[in-house]
Amino acid sequence: MLKMMTLLLFMATAVAKDRETCRIPNELLAAGAVNGCLLRFYEEGWPGIADAAAGAVIPMFLCGWLFVLSMLGAGDVKLLMTVGIYLGPSQIWRVVPVSFLIGAGMAVVRLVGFHLTAERAVYFWNYFRRVSGGGLKSYMDMTEPEQGEPWLIHFSVPIMLAVIYEGIFT
Repeated sequence: MLKMMTLLLFMATAVAKDRETCRIPNELLAAGAVNGCLLRFYEEGWPGIADAAAGAVIPMFLCGWLFVLSMLGAGDVKLLMTVGIYLGPSQIWRVVPVSFLIGAGMAVVRLVGFHLTAERAVYFWNYFRRVSGGGLKSYMDMTEPEQGEPWLIHFSVPIMLAVIYEGIFT
């Protein structure tokens, strides 16, 4: 119970920072990771730390390639890794796909709501053609995302919703 309440407080802070600045500060992520490890150790001892480490590694392998292709921000991958510390491997395996399903739903609503469906489809098609021509290329330049862009989705929101879903239904 304490672990889930602490995780939700951490997630709320991460979402607020992400929506405010389009970034999740490394200091916040590090504090969340350390706190998650301490809570796991307090509740489970050394086996909890091993489980936390496994929970952190899974999102890195599942989502790291999305960061390489600029399809997901580094803060989002690190946020999923921190969530994995709190929840462990068995639950992070469920949180990652649920967060992507929620994010996909949000994307569809955004695309339709802002009449961007055709524009983004053409952009994706051109990206697919570039990549199929050889080599990995970034999907888009996300070095300085601009607040208020109609296509921008703060992925911390679907991650938090997936954590809430996981907490309710498990």
